[in-house]
Amino acid sequence: MVIVMGAPNKSGSNARPRISQATIRGMATAKSFERGLEYAHDNSVSDLILRGDRLTADVEGSGVDPYRVFIRLSTDGVAGAYCTCPYDGVGSCKHIVAVLLRFADERTAVVESRPFAELLAGLDRSRLIELLEKRADIDPGFALWIEAELATELPTQRYRRSDAASPKAIDPTPVGRQARVLLSARLRHEWDDDRPTGDIEELQHLVDKAKPFLEAGDGDNALRIMLAICEAFVDECSGSSADTDEDAYELFADLGGLMAEAALMCELPPDERCVLIETLGDLQDQLDDDGSEAAWT
Repeated sequence: MVIVMGAPNKSGSNARPRISQATIRGMATAKSFERGLEYAHDNSVSDLILRGDRLTADVEGSGVDPYRVFIRLSTDGVAGAYCTCPYDGVGSCKHIVAVLLRFADERTAVVESRPFAELLAGLDRSRLIELLEKRADIDPGFALWIEAELATELPTQRYRRSDAASPKAIDPTPVGRQARVLLSARLRHEWDDDRPTGDIEELQHLVDKAKPFLEAGDGDNALRIMLAICEAFVDECSGSSADTDEDAYELFADLGGLMAEAALMCELPPDERCVLIETLGDLQDQLDDDGSEAAWT
């Protein structure tokens, strides 16, 4: 069922989660809040949709296409927020502020839809597969995401380093493919006012796929994931304007510490350790040859 939430009715059944202007003001700088207030007042915000505790909306900006805002609500305010704009300053951007201000105004119409978990819960396996295939047909990135998610799943039964049987080696190829697509979009094609607009959150998600393996004591598979991302980074930043992308370079630099932790954990034989050192050295040399300032060694 879909209903439009406006002013609450007498029974209060259409009451939406309350967010105070003070809460919104505390999430952003004074400048971002004032700009967000302007956006909220000039009808730049559209298509507010609430699915459970997830709120999405479009906000007209300086680009041709509107920016997309994703907000996760909590009982006492906002649990998280993300916008597709390139803002990298302190606090939330003006687009997030604008959406929250519109949402906080009970006169604003908000489409309320069923949460995805509830929407899909009654589907049988064949119908769910059919829906996924339809989406994959029109969105190649979705298929890459599914492949990377499945390739990096931990076994159902948790394992320990002391287990007699070695953990099964994962295939990092899907991780590398998705990393290349994300980096290509971020470093080459999707720039706005000389700033990258690709999703750094998705890149961070890929890096984070290695952390459960580290926690489980499986340095080998953690290292496979991170090496795939490093190789993709080196390939994609070659000949690009990547040096201006501070977020991507910070993320890349963080891989150094994680890879060191993984290498120490997996206790590589001397010959394999030499191969790893040589591989990392070759990647660093390629970056140096391209004049890049990125480094993990």
